[in-house]
Formats: sequence, structure tokens, C-alpha cells
Amino acid sequence: MIPLEAMSASNLKVSYESMGDFRKQVQSALDTLRNSKGAPQVVADQTVEQHALHSGSSFAEAEGLTAHYTAVQQTLTQMADLVDRLLDALEIAMRGAESGYQNLDEDERRRFHTVNTEVYDRREQARSEDPAQPAARPADNSDKGAF
Repeated sequence: MIPLEAMSASNLKVSYESMGDFRKQVQSALDTLRNSKGAPQVVADQTVEQHALHSGSSFAEAEGLTAHYTAVQQTLTQMADLVDRLLDALEIAMRGAESGYQNLDEDERRRFHTVNTEVYDRREQARSEDPAQPAARPADNSDKGAF
């Protein structure tokens, strides 16, 4: 940790400028995702119907392929949506770091908390499915005005 007396206004200015540059990069990544083939809705729209792979008669391999494709497509849709919302949460966190948590509006605080909770829940679900996954419990700072 840097001693308080070693900090100067110029150091803080550089940090603020760095935060601004980082914020622009995050916004660019968010815009790129939302306008790409990896956008949550674009991924969700890429479905394959069972009848597209066979002509009505029972064809177990085609049905199995369709089932696997659908499962993978649903997972990719969830992941694309989560990445989109994580980038949004990062943007909110940077605004909070810049202007203070108390200056964020209620919708931003709610969105940030919702994503944080979902990430925790997904991690716990993965951990329950694979006990080798490390446990992590985010601090509940929702009532303390902090991230």
C-alpha cells in the first residue's frame, strides 16, 4: 500500500485519466459485443428445428444432434447475455468509483447487485456440480453503500 504522504495530485490525475481510458475500452467492448454475431439476441435466434435434419421419419442421430445443438446454443446464449451484463456492471462500477456510490441512481445499483448475485449463484452451481471449484462468497455491501 502506498503511504498517504507519497500520493500527490498528479498521481491521482493519472489514475483518473487511466480510469477514463479504461472506461472507453469497456464501452467499446460492450458496443462491439452488442453489434456482433455474439450479441445475446443474435445467438438466441440461431436455432435448428428437428424437422430441418430429417424428413419426418424417426432418425435418432439427427434428433440427438439437434438436442446437443440446442443445449450448446442455449449455453452460448446465456454466456453472451452474462458477458453483456458483466460489461455493463463494470461500467457501473467505474462510474461509482469516479463519482461515488451514493451518486449512482437506484437502477444502476440494482443492475450491479443483480449481476453480482447471478455470478455468485452460477459459481456456486458450478461448484456443486464440480467440488474442485473454489468457493467464493462476495461481500454483501448492499446496505453499506459500497461495491
